[in-house]
Amino acid sequence: MKKGLKLLGCILCAALFFSCEDPSNNNGGGTSKPVVEKEKKTLTEQIDQAKNGTIDFEGAKFSEDASVDDTVIIKNLNMDGKTLTVSASGVVLENVNNATVVVVGGEVTLKNCSNIIKLEINESAFDTDDSEEIIIDASQIETIEINKDGIHLLLKDEETAIAENNFCS
Repeated sequence: MKKGLKLLGCILCAALFFSCEDPSNNNGGGTSKPVVEKEKKTLTEQIDQAKNGTIDFEGAKFSEDASVDDTVIIKNLNMDGKTLTVSASGVVLENVNNATVVVVGGEVTLKNCSNIIKLEINESAFDTDDSEEIIIDASQIETIEINKDGIHLLLKDEETAIAENNFCS
């Protein structure tokens, strides 16, 4: 009888031990490891990871300023009124909306963009070529401000709408 009680006691202790173990611990042992949450990357970090490629933000909405420092195609980005600063050539913004876009270097294309609050084109401290081309295709822009010489604005279609121009150069 004592053997039976010892066995029953051991079974109960084992059951209690395993029922108290952290269910998120999948390491198979009795020791639990701390759960480390992955840090959410900033918008700039996500864009940087996609350099020389395409990044699609379908369904996402960001409320933070960001910068683009490499050639990339950015699709379906809702900036929620924040600023996207572009300082690289060959950047394509496709279906970007609710943003202020500041270009400080390079050739940039805006395609099917809506509610662009302001497109601002500025001098860069690293400018080596005074000539840049900004291609605007089927986009709606509230204001364009140019603070640099040698800018070529190419409006690709009649669907492009610009409410106000402020050419400062």
